[in-house]
Amino acid sequence: MTEARELIIEVKGMTCDHCERSVAKALQSVRGVHEILEVSHAAAMARVMAAPEATAERIERAVEKAGYRARVNERSKGSDAPAGTTRRGGEFDLLVLSPLPSKLRTSAPASPLSKAARSVGPV
Repeated sequence: MTEARELIIEVKGMTCDHCERSVAKALQSVRGVHEILEVSHAAAMARVMAAPEATAERIERAVEKAGYRARVNERSKGSDAPAGTTRRGGEFDLLVLSPLPSKLRTSAPASPLSKAARSVGPV
C-alpha cells in the first residue's frame, strides 16, 4: 500500500457552495485522491489525502478543467503549515446583524438569534 499524504490546494475563482462542489468533483476524478478533507470558497483552498500518483500536475489540471486556478502544496511532515508557502494577508467576510425594521417583524416568539441581535444593537 502506498503512503497517503495531505495536500493543500490553493484554488482561485470559487465564489459559492456550487463552486466548492465542482472543485470537489474535479478532485475526486484524480487517480490517487483518496479523500476530500475540505473545500472552502471563503478560504480559497481545498485539502485532500492522496497517494503519490496524484501528482500536483494532475490535480491542478483537473481543477483548471473545472474552471478554476489551482496550486498544490504538500504538508511537510511534523508541521501544521504547508511546505513551501508563506502566510499572506487575506480577505474575510463580515456579517452584520441588526434588528429588523418593525414592518418586517412578526408576532412569532423571539429566537435566540434575534435576542442576541437586540442585545448587541446597531453598529
